[in-house]
Amino acid sequence: MKRGLTCFAVLVVSAAGLKPVDAQPTRRAPAAPAPRKESLRHRLLRFSGIADNPSTLKGPNQDASGQIWLAELGSQRTRGLTRAGGYRSPVFTAGGNSVVALKAGDIVRLPVGGGAPERLYTIKRISKLVGFNRDAPDQLLVVTEDPVGKPGIGWLSVKTGRIVPIPYDAASSEDQRMLEHLRGWDRAYGATRVYVDNVSKQSLAGRPVERTGVFLKTDGGKPINVSQCEDVDCGQPSLSPDGRLVVFIKVEE
Repeated sequence: MKRGLTCFAVLVVSAAGLKPVDAQPTRRAPAAPAPRKESLRHRLLRFSGIADNPSTLKGPNQDASGQIWLAELGSQRTRGLTRAGGYRSPVFTAGGNSVVALKAGDIVRLPVGGGAPERLYTIKRISKLVGFNRDAPDQLLVVTEDPVGKPGIGWLSVKTGRIVPIPYDAASSEDQRMLEHLRGWDRAYGATRVYVDNVSKQSLAGRPVERTGVFLKTDGGKPINVSQCEDVDCGQPSLSPDGRLVVFIKVEE
């Protein structure tokens, strides 16, 4: 009789889906930690001209078009790269032998040694060129603007003309600070910084006149006015990969 009751109890336990007391629970392997998401700042540091600690100070608002000029550092000589105006936002290519710039809705390339501009693509929603990726020379960091004026960032493939958007968190103060840095003209290349600042002088009538110029500063050094613009505004600078040239815009009057 006792044996029958024991068998009946085992059947009840099995039917209820219960485990015997001496059964060991199945152990699951610990979940792998989620990959750490790289911050926007660290992703953009691969591009030329991006500061590790971007300044929040805003320089003069200088986005007008004009002619492209080059400043030769050391000799402090300047020379024009274009004969016509209408250019904006010039940057050196990764190799440093050419300059890429905006002209209206076109992206054009010009040899540093001089020559006719080559139109690469027509992409009207690009508002600014920032710099090339040091690890992937085909990638050019750009600032874009949608039809309602909202800014965005992405990298442009010079080979294909395709823009790959770079997402950012609009609610993040760090991402917003980086976006403002990209929209300004303060550029950092290691210990060297190029930026736009106001230059005051007196007119022939003795009245104070304020222009914008391009300055270069290294750690521990004094700012140098490399554009030497006195009668017109200059701005939108970028440093060459070898640190020997600064390209900038001499604004049309």
